[in-house]
Amino acid sequence: MGILHIRKLKHSAGGREILNIDALGVDSGGRLLLLGPSGCGKTTLLSLMAGLMRAQNGDVTFDSTNYAALSSTALDKLRRRSFGFVFQKLHLLGHLSLLENVHLASDRPDDAFIHALLARLGLDGKEKQAAQALSHGEAQRAAIARALAAKPRILFADEPTSALDDANTAAVARLLLDETARSGAALVVATHDARLKPYFDTAWEMAA
Repeated sequence: MGILHIRKLKHSAGGREILNIDALGVDSGGRLLLLGPSGCGKTTLLSLMAGLMRAQNGDVTFDSTNYAALSSTALDKLRRRSFGFVFQKLHLLGHLSLLENVHLASDRPDDAFIHALLARLGLDGKEKQAAQALSHGEAQRAAIARALAAKPRILFADEPTSALDDANTAAVARLLLDETARSGAALVVATHDARLKPYFDTAWEMAA
């Protein structure tokens, strides 16, 4: 069953049309890969789907709610309530502990759920460690935990593996897929990393 829909979407930047999409959807619990080279518009598309940007033309709806009908405040609330985010730059606050960083994702954190999540991600016992003292792999897993802490209905990830070797790319891909499957969240990943394609049933391939 579809949870997010795009219809007749057009978007331009710098005087150039970068997106022209008649229809695109994400199923509840589904997995969608937005794949293409730098400059093809995949990050813009992900941002429009996640309500981080407003569509210039066309409709983006989540759970039958059209983003265009929402005020900025209402859209912010929808995003915080329903979406989780993992970015290439992890945006952890280095002076805060791992657990404090994870708590930032939710107004009412479920500590039992969060501690179980951290344990599954191999971060048990690291809760009080400052984010700046985490290894890169630990920081990545902390960012995934933060994105899932509020039990989002869709997890959006932008270039989560572009700086990783093959082994770590596979590990991060499995973590994203396994944890979203466990929680029932849909997963949308924007990347130029073709190594991720085998992990997804649906790939929306974009040209420069």
